[in-house]
Amino acid sequence: MASFLGTGSSNPGDVYTTGKLGVGTTPSATLDVVGNFKVGGTQIVNQNGFLTPKTSSAANATTNSLYIDSTDAKLYFKDSCGGSFALY
Repeated sequence: MASFLGTGSSNPGDVYTTGKLGVGTTPSATLDVVGNFKVGGTQIVNQNGFLTPKTSSAANATTNSLYIDSTDAKLYFKDSCGGSFALY
């Protein structure tokens, strides 16, 4: 097991010989995080599993993505052909 150094006596994460990374926990999956984490600095999944997608316009959203429309604040899916569909 290798550890990442934190500040003071904290240890933010461990990589186990199984190749799994645990942040704040002993991992049961490839990446196992206790608490919130960010992907790309925008998408957030909290400890309860709730996802907060990026706010974007349809024109700027990437294909095969979920986003919150910057005009009407609704959740959309943009498909591989570029079509955007409101999910609620």
